[in-house]
Amino acid sequence: MSSGKSKSIEFRLVLKESALKELRSLEGDQRKKCLAQLVKIRDNPLVGERLGHRAGIDLTGYRKIYVDRKTLRIVWTIEGDTIVVVMAIA
Repeated sequence: MSSGKSKSIEFRLVLKESALKELRSLEGDQRKKCLAQLVKIRDNPLVGERLGHRAGIDLTGYRKIYVDRKTLRIVWTIEGDTIVVVMAIA
């Protein structure tokens, strides 16, 4: 008999070196807000807005979420059970 709970996939969050460098360069409050959003992304990688093909750049398969009243943007993609954060600041 089933317990009624569905198994959820646990995602691993990986920051590209450039995103990690950008994250480290943030001031304390912005860094905290960015880290909170990264936790949200790890827990639900489909949060945020889907990106697509725009202005000659194809970002299909990527998602974005804003941080700190749209002063920062996190962009990521999902590769299997890994969330790859490409950019922390835009």
